[in-house]
Parts: sequence; structure tokens; C-alpha cells
Amino acid sequence: QGDNLIEITNDALPSDSWTATNVRLEVFGDITVSQIGGPDSTGQIGATDITATDATSYTLIITFTNSYDGSSQEAMAQIPDGYDDDTPTPLVIFAHGRSSVMEEGIDTFDIAASDKGWLLASPEMHGSWPIPPECFVYPNECDYDDQVLAGTTSPNAQPKPGAYAHASVESQYDIIGTVNYMVNHYNVQHDQIYLVGYSMGGQIATVTAAKFPHLFAAVFDNKGITNMEQWYEERDSYYTRRTLEKECHVGGVRKTPAENPFCYERRTSVNFASNYIHVPISMTHSVSDTLVPITHSFNLRDAINSYGPDQLAVVYEDTVIGPTCDDGGRYHCYEPDPMAVLNFLELFTLNNNPTYFNITTDESKSYHWLNIAQAGGDHWSQVETAYYPISATVTATISDTQPLTVAFNLGSTALSSTSITDKLKQPGMGLPATTYLVKGGGNNYLHDYESGYLTTTLVITGQFGLTISAITADLSAHPDMVSGWQIATSTITAVVQDHLGNPIPDDAIIQFSTTEGTFPNGSPTYTATVTGGLVTTTLTLGPSEPTADLAEITASVESVTGSTSVDIIHPSLDVKVTPN
Repeated sequence: QGDNLIEITNDALPSDSWTATNVRLEVFGDITVSQIGGPDSTGQIGATDITATDATSYTLIITFTNSYDGSSQEAMAQIPDGYDDDTPTPLVIFAHGRSSVMEEGIDTFDIAASDKGWLLASPEMHGSWPIPPECFVYPNECDYDDQVLAGTTSPNAQPKPGAYAHASVESQYDIIGTVNYMVNHYNVQHDQIYLVGYSMGGQIATVTAAKFPHLFAAVFDNKGITNMEQWYEERDSYYTRRTLEKECHVGGVRKTPAENPFCYERRTSVNFASNYIHVPISMTHSVSDTLVPITHSFNLRDAINSYGPDQLAVVYEDTVIGPTCDDGGRYHCYEPDPMAVLNFLELFTLNNNPTYFNITTDESKSYHWLNIAQAGGDHWSQVETAYYPISATVTATISDTQPLTVAFNLGSTALSSTSITDKLKQPGMGLPATTYLVKGGGNNYLHDYESGYLTTTLVITGQFGLTISAITADLSAHPDMVSGWQIATSTITAVVQDHLGNPIPDDAIIQFSTTEGTFPNGSPTYTATVTGGLVTTTLTLGPSEPTADLAEITASVESVTGSTSVDIIHPSLDVKVTPN
């Protein structure tokens, strides 16, 4: 309340016990800064110098736990002027570029996001390379890139832990941790969460969005690396290659693409192109770019479009700005208009419950209503799957070199998704609670489903089909009408199969019951085993009173029941014809 004095001086002395570098002064609320005739006689901006109030967005540093490695991480967030906690607000996440820091996202999109009234957040990335402890002390004899990471290239250098993150799994979960924080602390519009990245940040963004297609409504990539091994070969620079080799280290030992190919592959968004079927993406790139050639954007575009996405991926080719860059001949300076980027993103909302998708994954995690659990170490798994509400059927084509466990959320209950806040639970398929036949991957069994995930472990490897389909029990009686004045029989046939026509497994138990008559065991109930999806039995009906006019027969397998009936008639006159 009242006047508050903020004073910044330059009277630091060499003997001072602490220093501060790269200071960002943040003032929250309505900012009133305007001078008339310069500072007053005190040399400060006082109350008499203030003439107007200018409401503005404000920024803050947020802290969260990275769910992949458990580390404490930071992000910078901007809250728009007029933000109302009662109104859902779109959120855009920015992935910073190589040799950069989290402030890049705010510096790039602060005005555009403020004008849109959107929430904006930019995480401080971090990679997988373990920075040697001695590199945090200035001066040191460490590699220059380690000094960059540790912030010891000079006495006042700022640490840049994500300078060479290059789509590390750690950096992917820096983005997810930032989303979680924003969703948990602000009223984020859940179907309008967007991801943007420039240069190396484009690499991080396109890989992360592919692995979380159930989270991001749309993606924008400017001049991003889309194939890390290709970029390794293109960069004839020992320094650049060293940073990539460190990110793909094994036990602290640098590795080339030939020595650790999977590390380079999993940081390559082209390898995740199938995941973009329902995620719109736009790319911009200068035709003159030599640091990251435009072929990176072309290759990702073509790979995505080969899968027939809902929205074709496009590349805007810059032919004006890039060729005039003054950046040492790299021609890597092109940046699109920030408002144009947000205008593109705003066209799309999240498709959170597709009936079909085609997922390529490098780790165990969930996607929409599917959860994938790998076995056997780091490798690729692919699941192309769809569900059909009318027939209560799920189909999947699975490719894996190792045994795989998959789980499908068949029901209507929304479930938690890997590493994502429970505020963003994923909806299920909405299929009924009933008995399903699980067939494929070395399996052929019935599952009595109630709710949650239906989980099955696939015991074979390679490429194969899997189906999960609700079963039916169809009963028939022949004849379906008999005389009630005498002993009569009817053959009862049960056909038990799924909606795809697959018979249930042999030796499955089926339970018959009838309201009139008896089965071969002399009882109104009878248990049999199924062979080839088929069971036949005999119902015997003795002479009965006219009040007994219908035998109702049911057959149950797990939770599924089928029924049929036999009419019992009592005619007023029975005529017996004897040949002469």
C-alpha cells in the first residue's frame, strides 16, 4: 500500500560477498511508469512523476519436478493482463533453441501472447550429459561446451543446462512438467495447449508433440532439426559433433551415431511421423539456411503426409529474410511473425478421442486410450489401432522385436496418462462392460471386462494382428414347437463367437437352463464345454398341463447370455392317421 521505492544502484564493490548477473526486475499488478520532466530532485522517480496507469502482463519463474529423472527444473511463465481464473485460457509452450535459455520464449512471444490473452510458458531445458562437477567452478579446464552448460565461460556467465539438449528425453519431460504446472495452477483451456519451437527447439517440439499427441492441439516448428543423425553428418564441426556425442553418451562416454544409433533415432521426429495423423503442424524454413538445411522440414512434412493426416503438414519457404542474414553465412536468422504463429495454432482444438491412430514409440507410455509397456530394453514399438463402437471391437496391428504388453481403456471412465496431471485424464472408448474375446499375439482367451484398462501381454514378436471383440451367444431350437400331450424333444444349438466371427476358445464353459423340461443330465440346468464355438444339447419335454405353454432356454458364457424358446401347444383334438 502507498508509495514503494525500487532503487537500482551501481555501487557494487570488489569486496562485496555476492553478485548478481542477468537480473530481471519483475513488478506484479498494475504498473505505473511515466515521467514528466525527468526525475525529481532526489534522482528517483517519485509519485509526482507518475501520470497514468498501464495494465500489463507479468512473468514469473515456476519450479516443478521432472517426472523422467526426478530433477527440479524451472520455467518462465507469462500471465496475460486480465487473466481470469474463472475463464479457461489457451496455453502456448515454447521450446528454446541451441545455446539458449528459457527467456527466449518470453522474449519471442510476450507481445503476441499478451495481445491474444493467452498463457505462455518456456521451460529451461536440460539434456542427458552429466556435467562434470569441476566445471561448475570458475575458472576450469573443462570443454567449452561443458562450461556453457555450467555457466563458467566467464565470471558472470549464465548457466545454460539445455544448450545442447537436442530432444533428450529429459527435455521432453521438461515440457510436460511445465504443462502440468500451468494446468494445476491456472485455468488452462485443456483442448488448446500448443507447442512451438525454433531451431533445436523445433527438434524438441516436434519429437515431444509426437509422443504426446493426446496433449497438444497443434505444433509450430521454425527451422527445426528433424533428423539428428543427418544433422550430425551435415555439421562438419568437431565442437557440434562433440555436443551431440555427449548427449548420446553411455556411462559418460561419448557415442557417435554408429556407436549408439537408437539415441540418435529417438531424437529424430521423422521417425515419429505416424503419430501426427491427428496433430496439425506448420513449419517455416529459409531456403538459404545452411546451419539446418530446409530438407529437414521437407522430410518431416513428406513423412507425415504419407500417413494421410487430418490436416496436411505444410512448409512455408522463406526466400527473403534468410538470404540477407548477417550471421556468419549460416542464413539461420528467419523467424516468422509471432502473431501469425498464434493465429495458425488458434485454428485447432485437441482431438482427444480418435477412433484410429498409428503410434510409434521409443518408451513405455500411454497414448489416448492405449497404454504400451515395453520389455527388453530400448527399442521401437509400433501399434496401429482402431475401435468400432457399433460392434464393440478393437483391432490392432503390432510390430515389436520384444514381447509387448498393451492395455486398452474400453470403457467410459477417463484414466490417468503417463506423466500428465490427473486434470488431463484421457477418455476411454465408451464400449460396453461385457465379455470380450482377445485374439492374436499368441493369445486366445475370454476377458470379462468391467471398467478401466483391458491389459494383455503379447507372447510373440514381429508383426501380427490383435483383436478384442465382444462375444455373442446365439441360441436356436429345432423344432421350436412341440405337442404338450406327449414326450417331445428339441435340439438346442448355441453358437458363441465374437463380432468378427471368431469362435470362442475350445473348452470354454457354457451353462444352459430351462423353465420347462430337462437336459441330458435329467436337470433343468446343464453345463457343457464349447468346441469350435459350437455346443448342441437336447431338451426333453414330457406331457404337461395346458398351462405349460412355453419353455424358455438360456445359455451363459461368462457375462454373456443368449436365449431361445420352444412353444408347447395343447391342441383340442389329436388326430392319428393309420395307413390302410
